[in-house]
Amino acid sequence: DAVPECLPEAPSGVSARGACFEAGRGCVLLLLPDIARLLVRDGREILVMPLHAEKSDAVALFLLNQALAILLLQRGLLVLHGGAVLMDGRVVAFGGGSGAGKSTLLAALQQQGHSVLSDEHCVLDVRQDGVTLLPGPRVLQLWQETLDALELSHPDLEPVRRGLHKFFLPLPSVAERMPLHEMCVLRWSESGSPQKSPLSGVAKWQALLDLVCPPGSVDGMQL
Repeated sequence: DAVPECLPEAPSGVSARGACFEAGRGCVLLLLPDIARLLVRDGREILVMPLHAEKSDAVALFLLNQALAILLLQRGLLVLHGGAVLMDGRVVAFGGGSGAGKSTLLAALQQQGHSVLSDEHCVLDVRQDGVTLLPGPRVLQLWQETLDALELSHPDLEPVRRGLHKFFLPLPSVAERMPLHEMCVLRWSESGSPQKSPLSGVAKWQALLDLVCPPGSVDGMQL
């Protein structure tokens, strides 16, 4: 939103702290050493104080991945670490921790003709009459190894950040929002072969809580 000369050292009423953030009610200060300080406030603004002009690409990446997720949480949406795809008319979301293979799976499904709706974040509008998915930015963020394995490498792909072998793969546009039908949590199988195990009861809630992105900020903002 703006480039202020300075940002507060900490948000008022800090109730949670992490390695790179401090959170108070309706407010989160992201602390990115040697990159920037970002203040996300009240679901309506993101204030940015860059620390080094040559690291603007890193600032943009944090805006896309962290700051935007916090802003949407402040607006009452549920933001989960994952992606979603439209398969045979049904919206299926895939969540999981870093390295679980979410983006790789989405890219592989896109090659099979399915429409990718979001990557990195599943933004959900949860209401009494159902859950709808809001499509994310029209890019997949893929490591070079994935691009090579799926034969998607191209010299014109933009890196997500200088010096990082991860690139933006453009996606076609999609409809504004769609009802969510199913969510899968990706985990590495001990057997080494694909399995699908249904979750029930408290395990469902714990799986969702573990996927809220970014972790720690929800309690800190008292949401």
